[in-house]
Amino acid sequence: MENYELIHSSRVKFTYPSEEEIGDLTFIVAQKMADPERAPALSILLYVQAFQVGTPPPGRCRGMLRPKTLLLTSAEIFLLDEDFVHYPLPEFAKEPPQRDRYRLDDGRRVRDLDRVLMGYQTYPQALTLVFDDVQGHDLMGNVTMDHFGEVPGGLARAGQGREVQWQVFVPSAESREKLISLLARQWEALCGRELPVELTG
Repeated sequence: MENYELIHSSRVKFTYPSEEEIGDLTFIVAQKMADPERAPALSILLYVQAFQVGTPPPGRCRGMLRPKTLLLTSAEIFLLDEDFVHYPLPEFAKEPPQRDRYRLDDGRRVRDLDRVLMGYQTYPQALTLVFDDVQGHDLMGNVTMDHFGEVPGGLARAGQGREVQWQVFVPSAESREKLISLLARQWEALCGRELPVELTG
Protein backbone atom coordinates (compact mmCIF):
# COMPACT_ATOMS: atom_id res chain seq x y z
CA MET A 1 0.00 0.00 0.00
CA GLU A 2 1.37 3.41 -0.94
CA ASN A 3 0.89 6.58 1.06
CA TYR A 4 -2.67 7.73 0.67
CA GLU A 5 -4.17 11.14 1.24
CA LEU A 6 -7.36 12.38 2.81
CA ILE A 7 -8.66 15.86 2.00
CA HIS A 8 -10.62 17.16 4.97
CA SER A 9 -13.63 19.44 4.44
CA SER A 10 -11.42 22.30 5.66
CA ARG A 11 -9.14 21.56 2.66
CA VAL A 12 -6.36 20.40 4.97
CA LYS A 13 -4.44 17.49 3.46
CA PHE A 14 -3.47 14.51 5.63
CA THR A 15 -0.98 11.87 4.47
CA TYR A 16 -1.07 8.51 6.21
CA PRO A 17 2.01 6.28 6.47
CA SER A 18 2.66 3.45 4.06
CA GLU A 19 3.41 -0.11 5.14
CA GLU A 20 7.12 0.60 4.64
CA GLU A 21 6.98 3.52 7.08
CA ILE A 22 5.02 1.43 9.58
CA GLY A 23 7.78 -1.15 9.26
CA ASP A 24 10.36 1.53 10.08
CA LEU A 25 8.32 2.59 13.12
CA THR A 26 8.01 -1.01 14.25
CA PHE A 27 11.79 -1.40 14.09
CA ILE A 28 12.34 1.82 16.09
CA VAL A 29 9.99 0.89 18.94
CA ALA A 30 11.10 -2.77 18.98
CA GLN A 31 14.54 -1.59 20.08
CA LYS A 32 13.00 -0.02 23.19
CA MET A 33 10.55 -2.74 24.19
CA ALA A 34 10.41 -3.92 27.78
CA ASP A 35 10.65 -7.52 26.55
CA PRO A 36 13.07 -7.69 23.56
CA GLU A 37 12.19 -11.35 22.94
CA ARG A 38 8.69 -10.23 21.85
CA ALA A 39 10.06 -7.89 19.18
CA PRO A 40 9.39 -10.25 16.22
CA ALA A 41 5.69 -10.39 17.20
CA LEU A 42 5.37 -6.63 17.67
CA SER A 43 2.45 -4.97 15.93
CA ILE A 44 1.31 -1.37 16.04
CA LEU A 45 -2.34 -1.16 17.09
CA LEU A 46 -2.72 2.59 16.70
CA TYR A 47 -0.84 5.39 14.95
CA VAL A 48 -2.22 8.84 15.68
CA GLN A 49 -0.90 12.36 15.28
CA ALA A 50 -1.58 14.37 18.40
CA PHE A 51 -0.24 17.28 20.44
CA GLN A 52 1.56 17.24 23.75
CA VAL A 53 0.32 20.01 26.05
CA GLY A 54 3.18 21.86 27.69
CA THR A 55 3.24 23.61 31.05
CA PRO A 56 1.63 27.09 30.74
CA PRO A 57 4.16 29.93 30.96
CA PRO A 58 3.75 32.50 33.76
CA GLY A 59 0.69 34.68 33.21
CA ARG A 60 -0.94 32.35 30.68
CA CYS A 61 -3.60 29.71 31.17
CA ARG A 62 -2.66 27.55 28.19
CA GLY A 63 0.52 25.68 27.50
CA MET A 64 2.22 25.28 24.15
CA LEU A 65 1.10 22.46 21.88
CA ARG A 66 3.91 20.28 20.54
CA PRO A 67 3.11 17.93 17.64
CA LYS A 68 3.75 14.30 18.51
CA THR A 69 3.20 10.92 16.92
CA LEU A 70 1.61 8.49 19.37
CA LEU A 71 2.04 4.75 18.86
CA LEU A 72 0.22 2.06 20.79
CA THR A 73 1.33 -1.57 20.73
CA SER A 74 -0.13 -4.50 22.66
CA ALA A 75 2.04 -3.78 25.70
CA GLU A 76 3.68 -0.36 25.24
CA ILE A 77 2.82 3.20 24.31
CA PHE A 78 5.28 5.61 22.71
CA LEU A 79 5.59 9.31 21.88
CA LEU A 80 7.76 10.24 18.91
CA ASP A 81 8.92 13.45 17.31
CA GLU A 82 8.20 13.27 13.59
CA ASP A 83 9.89 15.54 11.05
CA PHE A 84 7.04 16.94 8.97
CA VAL A 85 9.28 19.54 7.29
CA HIS A 86 11.72 17.33 5.41
CA TYR A 87 9.51 14.25 4.98
CA PRO A 88 8.07 12.76 2.87
CA LEU A 89 11.00 13.38 0.54
CA PRO A 90 10.16 15.31 -2.63
CA GLU A 91 10.95 13.65 -5.94
CA PHE A 92 13.74 16.15 -6.67
CA ALA A 93 15.62 15.39 -3.42
CA LYS A 94 19.23 14.43 -4.16
CA GLU A 95 20.09 13.13 -0.70
CA PRO A 96 18.22 12.34 2.53
CA PRO A 97 17.95 14.99 5.26
CA GLN A 98 20.54 15.04 8.03
CA ARG A 99 18.02 14.02 10.69
CA ASP A 100 15.87 10.90 10.79
CA ARG A 101 12.16 11.15 10.20
CA TYR A 102 11.26 9.73 13.63
CA ARG A 103 12.90 10.31 17.00
CA LEU A 104 11.67 8.37 20.00
CA ASP A 105 10.78 10.83 22.76
CA ASP A 106 9.34 8.61 25.50
CA GLY A 107 7.92 5.14 26.00
CA ARG A 108 5.96 3.45 28.79
CA ARG A 109 4.47 0.03 29.46
CA VAL A 110 0.68 -0.09 29.22
CA ARG A 111 0.53 -2.06 32.48
CA ASP A 112 2.22 0.88 34.26
CA LEU A 113 -0.69 3.16 33.33
CA ASP A 114 -2.52 4.05 36.54
CA ARG A 115 -5.47 6.07 35.20
CA VAL A 116 -6.65 8.31 32.38
CA LEU A 117 -7.98 11.81 33.05
CA MET A 118 -10.30 13.44 30.53
CA GLY A 119 -10.45 17.21 30.95
CA TYR A 120 -12.29 20.06 29.31
CA GLN A 121 -9.78 22.72 30.34
CA THR A 122 -7.49 24.10 29.04
CA TYR A 123 -8.00 22.16 25.81
CA PRO A 124 -11.29 20.40 25.07
CA GLN A 125 -11.07 16.67 25.72
CA ALA A 126 -7.35 16.72 26.51
CA LEU A 127 -6.21 13.38 27.90
CA THR A 128 -3.79 13.00 30.79
CA LEU A 129 -2.19 9.57 30.95
CA VAL A 130 -0.87 8.98 34.47
CA PHE A 131 1.79 6.29 34.76
CA ASP A 132 3.37 4.70 37.81
CA ASP A 133 7.07 5.50 37.46
CA VAL A 134 8.19 1.95 38.16
CA GLN A 135 11.91 1.62 38.72
CA GLY A 136 13.63 -0.66 36.24
CA HIS A 137 10.86 -0.49 33.62
CA ASP A 138 11.65 2.84 31.94
CA LEU A 139 11.72 1.96 28.25
CA MET A 140 13.85 4.97 27.42
CA GLY A 141 16.63 4.35 29.97
CA ASN A 142 19.19 7.11 30.23
CA VAL A 143 17.63 8.97 27.32
CA THR A 144 14.56 9.69 29.42
CA MET A 145 16.66 10.80 32.38
CA ASP A 146 18.50 13.32 30.18
CA HIS A 147 15.32 14.44 28.45
CA PHE A 148 13.52 15.18 31.71
CA GLY A 149 16.38 17.04 33.35
CA GLU A 150 14.37 20.27 33.18
CA VAL A 151 10.92 18.64 32.78
CA PRO A 152 10.20 20.17 29.33
CA GLY A 153 7.01 19.81 27.34
CA GLY A 154 4.71 19.31 30.27
CA LEU A 155 5.78 15.76 31.07
CA ALA A 156 6.15 15.76 34.84
CA ARG A 157 8.72 13.37 36.23
CA ALA A 158 8.29 13.19 39.99
CA GLY A 159 11.03 10.64 40.66
CA GLN A 160 11.24 6.88 40.80
CA GLY A 161 8.26 5.18 42.42
CA ARG A 162 5.93 8.13 41.83
CA GLU A 163 4.04 9.28 38.75
CA VAL A 164 4.74 10.44 35.21
CA GLN A 165 2.05 12.33 33.33
CA TRP A 166 1.53 12.68 29.61
CA GLN A 167 -0.99 15.38 28.72
CA VAL A 168 -2.04 14.76 25.15
CA PHE A 169 -4.52 16.62 22.94
CA VAL A 170 -6.00 14.52 20.12
CA PRO A 171 -7.99 16.84 17.82
CA SER A 172 -10.01 14.06 16.18
CA ALA A 173 -12.86 12.84 18.40
CA GLU A 174 -12.87 9.51 16.56
CA SER A 175 -9.12 9.01 17.10
CA ARG A 176 -9.45 10.06 20.74
CA GLU A 177 -12.21 7.53 21.41
CA LYS A 178 -10.29 4.82 19.57
CA LEU A 179 -7.18 5.55 21.66
CA ILE A 180 -9.13 5.29 24.92
CA SER A 181 -10.92 2.13 23.77
CA LEU A 182 -7.73 0.35 22.69
CA LEU A 183 -5.87 1.46 25.81
CA ALA A 184 -8.69 0.18 28.02
CA ARG A 185 -8.80 -3.15 26.18
CA GLN A 186 -5.06 -3.73 26.39
CA TRP A 187 -4.88 -2.57 30.01
CA GLU A 188 -7.70 -4.91 31.03
CA ALA A 189 -6.00 -7.81 29.25
CA LEU A 190 -2.74 -7.10 31.08
CA CYS A 191 -4.09 -6.11 34.50
CA GLY A 192 -7.35 -8.06 34.75
CA ARG A 193 -9.59 -5.12 35.59
CA GLU A 194 -11.11 -2.03 34.00
CA LEU A 195 -8.92 0.98 33.30
CA PRO A 196 -9.93 3.93 35.55
CA VAL A 197 -11.05 6.83 33.34
CA GLU A 198 -11.90 10.00 35.27
CA LEU A 199 -13.57 13.21 34.09
CA THR A 200 -12.00 16.43 35.31
CA GLY A 201 -13.13 20.04 35.09
